[in-house]
Amino acid sequence: MSTSGPPGFGGAPGAINPYSPPATAIEASPAAAGYRSALPLAKAMVAVLGLNAFVEVLSDLNGLLTISVMERVAAGEQVPEAQLSAIDTRSSVIVGLGLILLVTVIVQFCLFMARTNRNARAFGSHLRITPRWAAGFFFVPIVNLWKPYQAMKEIWQGSDPDPNVYAWNVRVPALMKFWWAVYLLNNFGGYIVLRSAKIEPSPRELIENTWAEIITSATAIGAAILAALLVRAVAMRQEARQRRHPAGSPPPGAMPLTAGVAP
Repeated sequence: MSTSGPPGFGGAPGAINPYSPPATAIEASPAAAGYRSALPLAKAMVAVLGLNAFVEVLSDLNGLLTISVMERVAAGEQVPEAQLSAIDTRSSVIVGLGLILLVTVIVQFCLFMARTNRNARAFGSHLRITPRWAAGFFFVPIVNLWKPYQAMKEIWQGSDPDPNVYAWNVRVPALMKFWWAVYLLNNFGGYIVLRSAKIEPSPRELIENTWAEIITSATAIGAAILAALLVRAVAMRQEARQRRHPAGSPPPGAMPLTAGVAP
């Protein structure tokens, strides 16, 4: 009679015990699995933001042509209907392109903020603002005046290439501050222009409004350029961190962000 028990319970040589722990890990570290390079997205954003700046330049040129024609109209000169129609056509095309690019940039920025926030967490940094709110705060009135900047600041601090630095002491670059200042200035200027615009303006009113749009457009171009530089810098910073100390590798003596999580 065989003295061996059922397979896997120690009777037969080489039997496998189904209740024994696995010899190797069957699950990757959540932090390591959470890292996704933001560089491809950042490159796509740079391209779209560049197109956005180019469309703003076209808008300014069209605005100057509009002012020139409206000054002739205001002076009592007879302007061919074709020139007036051309202004409307160019303006409609430029506004349409600008709207498409604006929506694209908004979607890209939301994806970028969430992804880089998750990457910073994958590095072991405990950020106060969650990935969803890092994007969502852009759409919340009042708090969108400072919360998105704080979200970007935390991402920068939590992605330092040196895993042993105390993240709260990491200084953000001046680029980030300039970006946010110009971004707010552009939004404020756009709001003023929108509020002052009239449905059927007179030639003089159209001239004044067009000059205001051109001035505001300068801040839009500046904001687009600064945003392109910033997102690329953040993505490159996270790439450098990932190369030096991959996500999921506990840094000896590291002092990551240790604040609570925002709702």
